[in-house]
Amino acid sequence: ANNGCSVATRITDAPFTVSWQRPINMKEIENKVSYDAATNWTRIYVLDYIKLFDWRGEGYGYMWDNQTWFWAYYNVKYITIDTNPAHVMTNMHSGEFKALDKISTKVELYWEDGSVTGKSEREFNAFNILPYNAADRNNALLAYMEANKALFGTILYKDNGDNVTDFDLVIPVKIGYEWGEFETSLTLRIERTAGH
Repeated sequence: ANNGCSVATRITDAPFTVSWQRPINMKEIENKVSYDAATNWTRIYVLDYIKLFDWRGEGYGYMWDNQTWFWAYYNVKYITIDTNPAHVMTNMHSGEFKALDKISTKVELYWEDGSVTGKSEREFNAFNILPYNAADRNNALLAYMEANKALFGTILYKDNGDNVTDFDLVIPVKIGYEWGEFETSLTLRIERTAGH
């Protein structure tokens, strides 16, 4: 506290609670569904599965629609996706979440180019959104993100070859921004095999 002369003044010796809130957080987009047998491959754009919001909460601090430009304000620099089967969790077959490599060797996650590097962590950082750091640049940023979805992270899911019931894949994600990085995950819902 300070007095009328702007001099810091002790007001009490009692303890008080302080909390630090991360500047931004991720919210998964709901009701996104992929199919197990979509011509053997399902293309997954990370931007279709996540939303960001800042420390003010989803109500005021949402970072989508007319406030997408906050991605640039907070300088989101990269998105890292980890498709290593030992790190991806699934509730396939049992309903209990376990590491994918313990449940199935047929489910495969690859990078867009189909390379085996999809078995480990990959950082997507080729995008540059800093030029859109202004409210009047929001529509331009939305257009840029839609036209360049793959730059923000794209993986391919390969059909596991079985007539499965619905299940989820929980894929680890890291998001880097101006002041740091945070870890989260996106959940990919896989419906029962189509066409069987």
